[in-house]
Amino acid sequence: FLAVFVPYLSVSLSFSFMFGGVAADFLESGLMIIMNHPYDVGDRITVGGETFIVDRINLMRTTCYTPANKYVQLRNSTLAKSHITNWHRSGEYVVEVEVMVDARTPGVVIAAIFKRVREYCDKVPLFRPDPIVQLMSMDEANGISLYMWIDCKEITWSQTLLRLEARARFLDFLHSTLAKFNVIYSLPQQPVVMLK
Repeated sequence: FLAVFVPYLSVSLSFSFMFGGVAADFLESGLMIIMNHPYDVGDRITVGGETFIVDRINLMRTTCYTPANKYVQLRNSTLAKSHITNWHRSGEYVVEVEVMVDARTPGVVIAAIFKRVREYCDKVPLFRPDPIVQLMSMDEANGISLYMWIDCKEITWSQTLLRLEARARFLDFLHSTLAKFNVIYSLPQQPVVMLK
């Protein structure tokens, strides 16, 4: 028995050392694709701060392209350990804005701004009625922080151009409203990404 068993055991152990990493990658990749199924072909995903459009999925790799049309192959075993945001499967887009207004802005003016925001969202078909508008904080040195959460109708996170249009339209409205009431304000700094 030992004369037959020991050679098979030593061959098995040597194969496990030689192919252990490959087998682990294969198992991890397969489980992620079959069990988790975090994305489909055509989905827009973000992994490690970079955005990709999924082009092909196989058992070991996912082929994607960037917004600049650069093709990238991502190992599924690496993706299994990463945080993946699937914008295609996310719900409807929300315009979220925080504005810092001058600390001397009267409460009556802030109430009038909130009323105009609600009326605007009620009448513009792009937005859902009854947005969340509230005073977040007050600080004499920095001002009064106003917070607005506006749900969009039938615009998902994956529809980039429609998202940008909705946000731009609301910010344009907000700017004209604040100008109408002669309110001095500043928006929080926004990141800007330039693509060729």
